[in-house]
Amino acid sequence: MSTNHNRIKVADLEKNQPDKILITNVDGELEFIDPNIFFVNDLTTGGTAKVLTAEMGKNLQNSKVDKVTGKNLLSDSEIARLGTLSNYTHPSSHAPSIIAQDPSNRFVSDIEKSTWNAKQSSLGFVPENVANKNVANGYAGLGTDGKLISSQLPSITLNDTFVIASQAAMLALQVQTGDLAIRTDLNKSFILKGTNPAVLADWQELLTPTSAVTTVFGRNGAIAAQTGDYNADQINETTTRKFQSTNQQIFNDATSSIQAQLNAKEQTIAIGTTAQYLRGDKTWQTLDKTKVGLTNVDNTTDASKNVLSSTKLTTARTINGISFDGTANITIPINSAVTTVFGRNGAVTSQTGDYNTDQISETATRKFQTANQQSFNDATSSIQTQLNSKASTAGAGASGTWPINVTGNANTAGGLAVHSATNNESNKIVRTDSNGYIQAGWINTVSGDNGSNTINRIFASNDQYLRYYTPANFISTLGLATTTSSIPSNAYSGTPVATYFTTNGVVSGIKVKLPFSTSSGKMVSFTVRLYQSYEAYDIQFSGYLYESIDNWYSPKAVMICGTSSINAIMGKDSDGKAYVWLSGGSYSGAAVFNVVGGYNTADWNTGWSITNDASTPNQALNTTVYPTLNTNNYKNYSAFSGVVSSGNGYQTAAYLVNSRNRIWSFGNADGYGLSYFQGTSGQYGTDSIGIHFGNSTNASSKFIFAGNGDLITTGLTTSASLGIAQTNGNGQGLSLYSSAVSGKPSYGLMFATTSNYSTHGAVSGDWATYLTMDGANNRGWIFRLTDTNVASISATGVFTGSTFVGPLAGNADTATASRRLSFVDGPRNLSDRLPNTFARTVNFDFVNAATVGGSGNYGGVMTFAPWDGLSSSTGDSSYQLAFRNESGINGSGLPGLRLRKGIDTAWGGWYDMLHSGNYAAFSAFSGAITGASLTVTGDVTAFSDARVKENIRPIANVIERIQASRGIVYDRIDTKQKDNIGFIAQELEETFPELVLTREDGTKAVKYQNAVAVLFEAIKGQQTQIEKQQQIIEEQNNKMKFILEHLNLK
Repeated sequence: MSTNHNRIKVADLEKNQPDKILITNVDGELEFIDPNIFFVNDLTTGGTAKVLTAEMGKNLQNSKVDKVTGKNLLSDSEIARLGTLSNYTHPSSHAPSIIAQDPSNRFVSDIEKSTWNAKQSSLGFVPENVANKNVANGYAGLGTDGKLISSQLPSITLNDTFVIASQAAMLALQVQTGDLAIRTDLNKSFILKGTNPAVLADWQELLTPTSAVTTVFGRNGAIAAQTGDYNADQINETTTRKFQSTNQQIFNDATSSIQAQLNAKEQTIAIGTTAQYLRGDKTWQTLDKTKVGLTNVDNTTDASKNVLSSTKLTTARTINGISFDGTANITIPINSAVTTVFGRNGAVTSQTGDYNTDQISETATRKFQTANQQSFNDATSSIQTQLNSKASTAGAGASGTWPINVTGNANTAGGLAVHSATNNESNKIVRTDSNGYIQAGWINTVSGDNGSNTINRIFASNDQYLRYYTPANFISTLGLATTTSSIPSNAYSGTPVATYFTTNGVVSGIKVKLPFSTSSGKMVSFTVRLYQSYEAYDIQFSGYLYESIDNWYSPKAVMICGTSSINAIMGKDSDGKAYVWLSGGSYSGAAVFNVVGGYNTADWNTGWSITNDASTPNQALNTTVYPTLNTNNYKNYSAFSGVVSSGNGYQTAAYLVNSRNRIWSFGNADGYGLSYFQGTSGQYGTDSIGIHFGNSTNASSKFIFAGNGDLITTGLTTSASLGIAQTNGNGQGLSLYSSAVSGKPSYGLMFATTSNYSTHGAVSGDWATYLTMDGANNRGWIFRLTDTNVASISATGVFTGSTFVGPLAGNADTATASRRLSFVDGPRNLSDRLPNTFARTVNFDFVNAATVGGSGNYGGVMTFAPWDGLSSSTGDSSYQLAFRNESGINGSGLPGLRLRKGIDTAWGGWYDMLHSGNYAAFSAFSGAITGASLTVTGDVTAFSDARVKENIRPIANVIERIQASRGIVYDRIDTKQKDNIGFIAQELEETFPELVLTREDGTKAVKYQNAVAVLFEAIKGQQTQIEKQQQIIEEQNNKMKFILEHLNLK
């Protein structure tokens, strides 16, 4: 057929006529025709006749003659003639060669016949019923891909391998029998021998035959441990046996007998040369071959010298129990082969973990350290370094000083003598006494704890806080104690009120009388203080002594004193006096002070006046309740009775060079406070002081005071009033002047290079900047060059430039003919706006088509440059949009739009957006083109180049899928169009999902243009079927002709 016309007529597709078939006409085109006019070869006439229709077949069936036994449709002569057919004798003159052979009828030779007779007889093929397809004891069918279905294949033929890292991962695999699992955690492989991968018993480990160890550490035979088989890094430590580090080993050697080593140190050792050695008599000697006993060796410097005179060993030697004398070759027999070492085969080398420290035997020179030794070693990390810097002679005392931590007391051998009564107390210092022995004493005394010296009231405790310190041992020194040092224990007659009581042991209770009687009503207030562990704990009381009932209102409080809870109770004694009773505890002192009282009609000594009040007792008061103070945290609220000062000021012993020196910080938050940054660590590489909030570096300080006087801040500087005047002509700073109008300065901001400001801001220098807030209407200029304004703002509020006039206040005003946004004509040169030349700009330029190059050039160009002004080649591209004439100059021809982009200093080519009044070509549409209809006056061409396609495959089962689909006639709901022909996308998607797409809004559409390929393949399939049927019909016709010819029925 003609390939130029092998297509379906569009007109036929629009007829919607049913019961038609496709055939090719004389022009090679596919067209629909009525099957009733389909012709086949006529068996009788040899011409063509219509195909037998179903109705014709029905008529033949209805008019057929049923066969009756003994009766035939043939005449007697015909029957007689048929009886003589078997008597046919082939003429002898007819050679076999005269019979024409064809593909269906061939002669065979005797040899070929013998070969065929030797073939196996019929296999007894029995046609199977389709019900037996793909079932047990039936027959196997093929899948849609033309291959056996995988479910019919034995599972043993499918074998996959999975790499997993745990038993749980192996049991979670979705695998079949025979699949392999490689366990990386065990370095072993398992195969699923059962059917359930989730059952561990169904997995079988794949075993590999063991192989004998060939060598161990390079040795054969009975292997015994030797030095060097393992190094310390390959031995696992245990809890009780650990290796010592290099430093710890050195320190252990050094600390075994510190004094002995110090005494054995050489005072001084003279310096020798590289060719000398230190002899036993402590003298340096020349080192040569005679000194080392090698007189027969010609020199000792050649590293590659061989021993020439030795021919054998002097005495016999033994290696692994085998003796030899060295005069013959040495053979070391291997008694037995080692099979495995530490579970490994082959050439086994040492690995970490083969032994732990419990399996290693100590030697005289290599010992493990105990846990205590390890702790001690960690604490003595600097002893050996210090010992190496000391020198002494035997029998002499060590010289020099060094800090060490020592534990012990006078009762321990080798211990230090401390004060016998206070050797277990805290807050002591260690110093030497008059005999040179080390002794412990109070931190605030010279001679110990006898209390004979003045007490330092301020001290640093072990938590780094300043303390107000008044220990009970020195109360008498302050003159605050009573005549007795003991306190009555639960005595009925309490101690009169006093400032301080002391005790040397645990107290069972304290009663302190107050000098007030309940017979005269009185308000009382006082403070109770307890001392414990050199800290003070206070509780304040106040109460009223009721005159009418002759009794004391007795409140009770619990005082937290250190770690003890102390009850404090107020009550009335037998003599009518008030008292305070404190329960027992481990406190070392008590005080009652700040006692204040007054009669109900008298004034307090604090200025209060007492009057009767008839208000209801215990009524709820509408007031703010503040939380109580936890006296256990008294250390966080240290108080001082005086001012801490120093006549010469405070100073540090030394400071860190080119580094930070902390001046003060908030508590223990080192990053918050004030620091001195010395040298290169400071601002500008010189000294500075910084205030920091979180990060204690100069750069992170929020306020920096530089050495040159600069103040650098990282935030805004806010002030109710600010005045910085600079009038020396340098023009630096912010200048605010007087002569204010309505409370505002006449000159709010001014920068100038001269101090000659004149009357209204005229300057004699080169330039000045002014901002006038109020004043005369000639004071508003911003930039000034000598006596000329560069730009000005008049006092009336209008910004006036050389060519621009417009209001600046509020929103933009409405444009008029005389007041609108305009641009001055530029150089009319496109090369003036190259990419990556002007950072972050948008420009509008006029380009004269005539001057640029004539017809077709540009009348205006907009340039968009997002370039950051820093990067090159990797920055953002610049873009230009041009307005042009299609032809002609200055208005003639059709208008057009062009777009291009560029980077660095080169523009790319132009792309037409609007061309010749119509759209030019578009490379592709990323989405669908929607509209009521699409009208094309020319051909619609689809791009279908093989170079843009991959994964090419045929359309499968086309005819079956078409038969399962349907075309419909429908009316559109949205457009009201009637009698449209097409598909329902949801239905077609079930058979041809490739022809259906889903839009973003969820609606579906059909790619009708792609359906042509489906119809094309369907027609090819039908044509194949027609040709096969035609071949069968022709074969049947030939056979019928042959039969009729031989029956003489033609």
